[in-house]
Amino acid sequence: MRFVFITLGYHPDLEGGAFRYAAAVAEGLAARGHEVHAVFPNPRNALPATGERHGVHLHRVPDGTGSFLANWRQENRAVREVLATLGADRPGTLVGSHHGYFEPALRGFHPTAFFHGPWGHEYAFGRRTPGRPWTRRLLDSLIARRLHATERRGLARAGRILVASRYIEGRLREWHPGLAAPVEVVGGGVDLEAFRPPVDRPALRRRWGLGDDDFLFLTVRRLDPRMGLRPLLEAFGRMAARVPRARLWMAGRGPQSAELE
Repeated sequence: MRFVFITLGYHPDLEGGAFRYAAAVAEGLAARGHEVHAVFPNPRNALPATGERHGVHLHRVPDGTGSFLANWRQENRAVREVLATLGADRPGTLVGSHHGYFEPALRGFHPTAFFHGPWGHEYAFGRRTPGRPWTRRLLDSLIARRLHATERRGLARAGRILVASRYIEGRLREWHPGLAAPVEVVGGGVDLEAFRPPVDRPALRRRWGLGDDDFLFLTVRRLDPRMGLRPLLEAFGRMAARVPRARLWMAGRGPQSAELE
């Protein structure tokens, strides 16, 4: 079978959980012998326009350098041209969309939509900073509504919507009620070669300064306000006084790193 995936980023060209997910799905299908194409913006326009990695054909469209609106239009036109070149509308080709950003490029298609999270809501939440001028808050609200509407149009045309958890499945029906496409939960996988218990767990704990009775909580993600790490840190601080052997580790990079430190 033939697959064409549209995404805002592709690991390791660009870091991010959704980008890693898009790459893992594409590479997994290529390993099974399918023809797989990934179409996405070229980060800082620093990489070749085309290439191949782990059996996946990569198509990097020019990364916009202007305003959001100008970039959005330019990148959607470029993706649309790649879809036409690939003949993505021919029988036997499944088009998969990982981001509502490319709704204009996919008009006329009924793609499988990978819903990673609510675009408009995440945009609005990420800009809830103290002291933000009311004019900016008003503009943020208008932008968030536009993003939400764009995302809904894309999901309304989808032939199928895939989500990673029952939680997102339930919230999706709240964020976008009345969608006709069937929604299926496809849980994330794990690389059992990379992630497996060490042979000598006590030695590993000693190496990292953990006692035998310590209980470790670990979060690995982008350090961004929308991830809820500040409430996690505050909640752990209240609990830690009652459970002195508990430890919380945060790993990642992002705009909230200085605040969390």
